[in-house]
Amino acid sequence: MRPLPCLATALAAALMAAPRAQEATTVLSPADEARVADARERRGEHYAERLALFLEELPRVQPGGVVFIGDSITEHFPLDRAFPGRNVVNRGISGDHITGVTERIDVSAGLLSPERVYLMIGINDITWGQQATPEQLGADFGDLLDALAAACGGAEITVQSILPVATRWSTDNPNVRALNGIIRGHAERLGLRYLDLHPRMASASGELRAEYTGDGVHLTLAGYGAWLEAITASGEFFDVARALAPHWRETAGTSHRIDALDPPREGEYGGSRGPDQLIVYTDDYGHATTGTNPWGTEATVIDGAVTHTGGNDSVIPAGGYVVSGHGAAAHWISTVLLPGTRVALDGLTVRAQPPPESEMSTPRRLQHLVSRVIESLPDLAGERLEQARGILADLQTLRADDSHVSPETADAISRRVAALIAPPE
Repeated sequence: MRPLPCLATALAAALMAAPRAQEATTVLSPADEARVADARERRGEHYAERLALFLEELPRVQPGGVVFIGDSITEHFPLDRAFPGRNVVNRGISGDHITGVTERIDVSAGLLSPERVYLMIGINDITWGQQATPEQLGADFGDLLDALAAACGGAEITVQSILPVATRWSTDNPNVRALNGIIRGHAERLGLRYLDLHPRMASASGELRAEYTGDGVHLTLAGYGAWLEAITASGEFFDVARALAPHWRETAGTSHRIDALDPPREGEYGGSRGPDQLIVYTDDYGHATTGTNPWGTEATVIDGAVTHTGGNDSVIPAGGYVVSGHGAAAHWISTVLLPGTRVALDGLTVRAQPPPESEMSTPRRLQHLVSRVIESLPDLAGERLEQARGILADLQTLRADDSHVSPETADAISRRVAALIAPPE
């Protein structure tokens, strides 16, 4: 796939944010207050909170930036870490739908006077919607793109495909593909750029790749890395990887603190898992399942190895346990506790040891090597840093068509990675 033009080069000075000053609190006008109240009534508390934030930020957003619009997949995109100090604006709202974006296109894009816009929306309409057909949703999407094109006539607009889904959501993939076909047609009608992310992020069976998701819908940091690869040129992706490296190392580390072990069961969702918490549920919990809410992910551990990753309210295996997380902890589980990983509980810490590369599938192995290179970047300089640049570029090339990567080729680049991260003599 041909990468899109370099974000940093194309926007140059326009991407540089103004120096950060003490930011005054913006008081919403009565009209804006009424708009937020109406949104709360019709679209829920989170939508209203994000809408209010967008309205409050309007006077402080510099024109000529890059705007990402979407749902939870966009809201949780670590754009501030990937593009530090640049005028890149996140306008994602978890749980949003096509019509929800249309309603807020002014405050999310038009009034920001962006130079570039990236849009991805629609998966909630398919997985959580009112059983509308792809044709009906396609009509809504056409209205959205008409509004976006009118609001941002001078911007370069990239309409991204809805990502495939996996695990229990896989039956929705035919509708995802059908709607994407309609979206492509609307983008072409308006002369907008359409970016199909499926060749990069879908498995051979058409599902979202296992290494890119924990629950089958939302992305791990590796998934966001693949998305960044798709929207940046090869040279710029290395700079993005360097910026993300500390966060990547933190997220992909092999240990994580346990916030609670077998907590008391209470509330609507009895699992008692709070924001960003990591909980372990064992036989002593006294219930057949974890009882957790749908907003997180879990890993089942039997005989010291992960047997399944994804989902919530998991069955607690006899003699085993479930590691459950929300928010940042869920991202760690999705990234680190993949099937086959060896796991041990060490006091109040979960420790993980990935399986040998020889036991990994080729896609997972290549992603594992990408992670090792990115995690090593803060420790490299000079010639070794340039070596890392070359290795990461070669890994990008291999991952673009990993079904044809031979074991010998994978072994060869694995040796290069091992030599790169080995302590210098």
